[in-house]
Amino acid sequence: MSDKRSPAKTKAARLALLLGLGCVACCALPLIGAATGIAALAGIAAYLEGILMAVLIGAALVALRLWVRRRSAPACNLDGPCAPPRRPTGNQP
Repeated sequence: MSDKRSPAKTKAARLALLLGLGCVACCALPLIGAATGIAALAGIAAYLEGILMAVLIGAALVALRLWVRRRSAPACNLDGPCAPPRRPTGNQP
């Protein structure tokens, strides 16, 4: 007996295989990427362990600098518009 399949079943099987591979790629690639990222972070952490205090002090100094340089938003009156800016911006004539 010959095992002949109809062209419709062959096309459907190919399409199912293609869609199945697409589904696997859609689910597996983010998991592989996350695992790779976690491994990279672990490698970086192992490298930075020797200079941990320097990294912590540097991060604290950067955070302190950003906190000191922050600007407060202009306060607005409850029944009126906000105060005009203190210095003109480049867009005004």
